[in-house]
Amino acid sequence: MKKQWKRLAALSSAAVMAAGTLLYFPTDTLQNISWGITASAEETGTGTESGTQTWNEDNLTWTLTADGTMTISGEGEMKAYDSDDSPATQKKDSVKTVVIKDGVTSIGDYAFWNCSNLTSITIPDSVTSIGVSAFESCSQLASIEIPSSVTSIGNSAFESCPISKH
Repeated sequence: MKKQWKRLAALSSAAVMAAGTLLYFPTDTLQNISWGITASAEETGTGTESGTQTWNEDNLTWTLTADGTMTISGEGEMKAYDSDDSPATQKKDSVKTVVIKDGVTSIGDYAFWNCSNLTSITIPDSVTSIGVSAFESCSQLASIEIPSSVTSIGNSAFESCPISKH
């Protein structure tokens, strides 16, 4: 009987801690982020863990993997953001590589603002515009290939970036 009470007490404590953790995040953050964590064991018996974070923003899906690759997929325009509210800027220290999939037609204002560890980005031919300050202060972005389909680049799109544009 004592073991059952101990188990019940441990389970209750775990539930209270989990609920307390969820209360830490704003409601809109919880609605826009889903976490997928997987673990696998190597032959040596040691475990590895990787996590993936996903944001659904209107018609686009942003996915950030544990290795720092952010992939944006879907159809249509990326919305304009304020300086720190895009999925990339929310995780700016983790984003190292950006892959924009074919079907995305624009890069929104401030989309990658201040992503200081961003070193490379792939822009498909479907993109026709790059927004205001889209890559401003991306201090590790040394080069970028802009497809000929891009006909509009907003003010300060590459300000404070050590890039060479191709």
